[in-house]
Amino acid sequence: MIIFYQLFLQNPFVLGLKKKGDEKFQSQQYEEAAESYTLAMNCPILPFMDTSSIAEKLFRKRATCFFKMVS
Repeated sequence: MIIFYQLFLQNPFVLGLKKKGDEKFQSQQYEEAAESYTLAMNCPILPFMDTSSIAEKLFRKRATCFFKMVS
């Protein structure tokens, strides 16, 4: 599954969204970071890929954003 995740992240659009989300997270703009991670997770992928495994890090980062927003 790690290989599939790496293929997913090779998409320049996904990488850009992830990077934008990381930057927003670092500047404590959690809502904007969560939006970027959500957009990255919604990018089309190959049909044989398991999206839950591929986007595990993005889901985790987005969940952290949601947690920080309510804290």
